[in-house]
Amino acid sequence: AWGNNSYGALGDGTTTRRTAPIDISAHLNLEPGERVVDMKVQADHNYFLTSTGRVLVFGYNSNFRLGTGNATSERTPVDNTASFPIEEADTLIAIYAGAAHGYALSRQGRLFGWGFNSDGRIGNNTTTHVPLPFELTHLLNLAEADQLEAVYVATNNTFIVTEQGRLFAWGRNHYGQLGVGHKQAVIAPQEITDILNLTGDETIENISLSGDTTFILTSYGRLFASGRNTHGQLGLGTTSNFEAFVEISALFELDEDDAIQRVEADDFHTVVLTSNQRVFTFGSNGRNLQGPEGANPQTTPLDITEALGLWEGETILDFSTKFITTRFLTSANRWVVAGYNQNGVLGTGDAETPSAFTAVTFHAWYALESTMVPYDSMLTLPDWTKENATFAGWHTAADLNSPLATLTMPAHTLKLYASWTREE
Repeated sequence: AWGNNSYGALGDGTTTRRTAPIDISAHLNLEPGERVVDMKVQADHNYFLTSTGRVLVFGYNSNFRLGTGNATSERTPVDNTASFPIEEADTLIAIYAGAAHGYALSRQGRLFGWGFNSDGRIGNNTTTHVPLPFELTHLLNLAEADQLEAVYVATNNTFIVTEQGRLFAWGRNHYGQLGVGHKQAVIAPQEITDILNLTGDETIENISLSGDTTFILTSYGRLFASGRNTHGQLGLGTTSNFEAFVEISALFELDEDDAIQRVEADDFHTVVLTSNQRVFTFGSNGRNLQGPEGANPQTTPLDITEALGLWEGETILDFSTKFITTRFLTSANRWVVAGYNQNGVLGTGDAETPSAFTAVTFHAWYALESTMVPYDSMLTLPDWTKENATFAGWHTAADLNSPLATLTMPAHTLKLYASWTREE
């Protein structure tokens, strides 16, 4: 762990800022064979889930965000599993985090919430902060054969999808982001399944939450949006907020064999990826979030696929839209980035805001061959070929700034790094 350590957020027993990684494994007190399987890292506190179903918490604890029953901050991880009222045969299998509240889901489908509860964001039908994990399952009134299938948690609101396709929402609703037709907070789970008018066997595939906006993608490739739209981040051609879900699928004008595959949004802009690897963006274009072609605000979907400068055959594997940045991870082991770059957060080698999408390449090393070579004998090194690339030589360090100077084997193990230059 490294970075800001106010209130012990790094879990190393101190509040000292760490500018380089430190090992905090010993502070977790894991049992033999136990490992961390999930973690939710917030600005000032953290939740860890282990392979045995234990929940470890540490950091800032104002408004009971750690769920330990008090407001005392913890500088080292604390095992809070005993605070959950679960049966001996049950175990916790998932954890979720809002800005200052958390949830945990058990194997038997029971949902527990705790922490900061302004606007009823925990969903327990009150706005009182919750010091210990409180079970919410009964408030959903699920059928006996139904269980929770997916939980989506934003900074201040929550959406839940059940195995039978029911959809529930609650929490802060200042911009209409819950899609219920008004802007009042919803302090207990409210079913909104019928609002979307799903057809036949259509189901909810994914929900993207920024806290102020909501996007729901269905199995038919239909995309619904609601909430804050002051930057045009809903893609509807206006900057008016929407208190009810509006389908925006037709705005993308996709080919018949193409469909919306994934949506990610922050409080300022939205990015959409299709099954044919087309990329659309809309919303704020401050700090060139959408490249030089985008208006500011860009209120309708803009196809930026070509602006990314991908190589032939290169595809997008993942992307994110957090903290006024846009990042795409590609199959060529590159990040293509744009947006806010203070302190060099984009990894471009400087702290300047790029004027267009910029590629950042990471070296991926893997062993090609290992062989024994007698001391003082001559090395025989092949020129490995790669498709669409030119072999650029051997180096003795991973930074590729130390070319191999001699082919005579030294009196120690020699690890060499090969590099290639891609042919445009």
